[in-house]
Amino acid sequence: MNKKFNLLNSNYNVHKLFSSKKKTYEILSKKKIPVVKIERKVANNSNFYFVTKPVYGAGSENVNLIKSKLNIKNDKHLIIQKYYTGIKGSFTMICKEKSTEVLSCSEQIIDIKNKRIFQKGVVIGGLEKYREDFRQLSKKIISRFPGFFGFIGVDVIKIENVWHILEINTRFTSSLLGIERAYGYEAVKKITNLYLNKKIDTKKIELKKITKVFFN
Repeated sequence: MNKKFNLLNSNYNVHKLFSSKKKTYEILSKKKIPVVKIERKVANNSNFYFVTKPVYGAGSENVNLIKSKLNIKNDKHLIIQKYYTGIKGSFTMICKEKSTEVLSCSEQIIDIKNKRIFQKGVVIGGLEKYREDFRQLSKKIISRFPGFFGFIGVDVIKIENVWHILEINTRFTSSLLGIERAYGYEAVKKITNLYLNKKIDTKKIELKKITKVFFN
């Protein structure tokens, strides 16, 4: 650090905010960006299912489906959200200061076993028809948080015809695995150009082939 070594990632404050699912909800709500609500109270006689997740966690780690708060243990370290059946997806973007470019628009492949929720794969390009929605959402994010830099993944779900954010991952995500097959080498060049030259390539890319990627 004394030699002014530059880290090619988002700044510390951005990492600190979005590594916590609780802080993610609080700050996005404050900034008027659609985000899935964290439930403060859950009635034991509720007719809804709920999802519990660790405040700090990656992937599908310890994500559970519950019927009431009676099923929750150590809830201080968990968040609770209503379970929605809408389209679940993600988009990836490259960011620098107040500029951003959406790369991929994907649908998540979800499975539920023994009340555990898993993301077992992703369909790269599966939500391409929503690219403009994701582009507008990415602009809202970057305009309010200019500390983002590099490859960023955003998990979303459609609720009452509005895309709501579940998580923002300030790092490379699993979608990277299928981007070249789905969108061609030009999409990969956009990523390397940003990290090597610190410039965002705004040249339009086209979906070439919808690509499924399974994690196991």
